[in-house]
Amino acid sequence: GYWLKAGQLATARSALAEATAHLHKGLELLAKLPNLPERAQIELDFQLTLGACLTSSKGFSAPEVQAVYDRALELCQGLGDASEYFAALHGMWWLRYTRGDAKIACTLAEQLVRLAERRGDTALRIAAQACKQAFLLKIREAFAASYKQLHELRKQLAELEAGEREKAQREDLLRYQVNEIVTSAEVLERVQPSPALLQAVLRTKHLMNPEVLAL
Repeated sequence: GYWLKAGQLATARSALAEATAHLHKGLELLAKLPNLPERAQIELDFQLTLGACLTSSKGFSAPEVQAVYDRALELCQGLGDASEYFAALHGMWWLRYTRGDAKIACTLAEQLVRLAERRGDTALRIAAQACKQAFLLKIREAFAASYKQLHELRKQLAELEAGEREKAQREDLLRYQVNEIVTSAEVLERVQPSPALLQAVLRTKHLMNPEVLAL
């Protein structure tokens, strides 16, 4: 119990490197003891304390953090419905949630809700529902961001298409002198018809003088 207590006290003082060293030392000594339920319970306390310490110092992205919570959950399964199971499950949920593992985070949130209901503990129910709602909020935010991005892409495409149309119209105006054709009936009468000219005129029909359009 000495190394566990030393690790907990160091963690409380935010001396995280010192706490990690104490906890690893305790786990090394613990590994030499017979594999009994009592040892598993003590190791679980070590692993959960170490998990909290490592997440504070390295964040949930650190590989050793997942190893700690994997081991904690394994110990809980061996001990049955251990009281620490919620803490181990909650730590793993945080890890998956912050990494963006949506499917696993959703499954873990549901497990937390069921476990809290089974325990009949109000505080655990609130914590479990908070996990579930945080996940749902993240999903809604992702959908909103995707919709916004899609809307922006559609807007950019429309602007690009409009720009291409305007470019084609300007080229037609210069190449075929369509500006004069669509605004002057006299010029139109002198022009030699051709498919290319007709196509250019049709693309710029909206520029036509009403008198020309009536011809």
